[in-house]
Amino acid sequence: MNTDKMTFAIVSGMVALLMLLGIHISNKIERAKTRHTRAAESLQMLSPGHKQKLKMLMIVTSANTFGDKQAQAPRETGVFFDEAALPLWAARQSGIDVTVASPKGGATPIDPISLEPSGPIKLYVATRDQTAYAMARLSHTTKLADCVDDQYDIVFFPGGHGASFDLPDNADVEKVVRKAWESNKLVVAVCHGPDALQNVRLSDGQLLVAGKKMTMFSLCEEKHERLAQLMPKGTGEEGLKEKGVHYVKAPIIFGVKTVQDGRLITGQNPMSVEATIQQVRRMADLMFQ
Repeated sequence: MNTDKMTFAIVSGMVALLMLLGIHISNKIERAKTRHTRAAESLQMLSPGHKQKLKMLMIVTSANTFGDKQAQAPRETGVFFDEAALPLWAARQSGIDVTVASPKGGATPIDPISLEPSGPIKLYVATRDQTAYAMARLSHTTKLADCVDDQYDIVFFPGGHGASFDLPDNADVEKVVRKAWESNKLVVAVCHGPDALQNVRLSDGQLLVAGKKMTMFSLCEEKHERLAQLMPKGTGEEGLKEKGVHYVKAPIIFGVKTVQDGRLITGQNPMSVEATIQQVRRMADLMFQ
C-alpha cells in the first residue's frame, strides 16, 4: 500500500470512529433524558388520572422478507421489536384499549436483529415483563380488514423494514388512516412506519402526507445498514420528498428525532421511540381530556 492510500485509510478510519463516538455520546445523553422522564412518567401515553378511555390501533407488518430482492438481503425482516414493545407497554400503563392488527392477522414476523441483546442500533433493552407482554400481543394479531369499521383515537405504526413492503399500498391501511384523520384523531408512525402513510389519500383526493413536516428512517441510515438498494420504489425518505413532504432528520446518523405536524407524529428510528411516546402523551392529553 502506497503512502497516499495508507493516509486515506487512516483518515477514513478516524472519521468513522469519530462519527460512531458522536452517535454514542448523543444517544447516551438522549437516553439519560428519557430515563429521567420515564422514571417520572412510567412510560405512559397519558398523564395519571386521565379520565377518558381511549382506543388505539397498532398496525404491524405481515412481511418477513425484502420481496423479490430477498436473495440480496443480509437477513429476513418484520416489525422492529422495540418499536412495538415500548408503545404497547406505554399504552397498557395508561389503560388504553389496544388492538394489534396486521394485513394477514396471526403472528407478525419480528426482525431478527431487533431481538439481539446488543448491537449498533439496539440501544434499548426491554424489561422481561415488557418483552413477554409484547411477544404475546404480536403473536396473536387481528386481521386488519376486521378493524376498518371501528373508530380509534390513536393509530400507531411501528417500523421494521417489513412495513415498507406490505403497508404502503394496503387498501385497509388507507381506510383506517383516512377515517382516523378525518375524525380528528391522532396518527403516529416510527422508523419505517411512515411508509404506511405514503399513499393514503383523503376524501378530497389529496395525499395525507403532502405538505406535512415528517421524519422517518433516513437514506443515510439505510445506506449505513446496506439496505437502501433493497427498498421498494416510492418509499423511504426519497418517497416522502417526492410527495411534497418537508422531511427533517437528526443532525447525526441514528440520532433521536421526533417530529409533530398537527395530529401527525413521526419518529426517525428505533432510538426515537421513547421521545415519540412522550410526544404522543403531550398531544393525547391536549386532545382527549
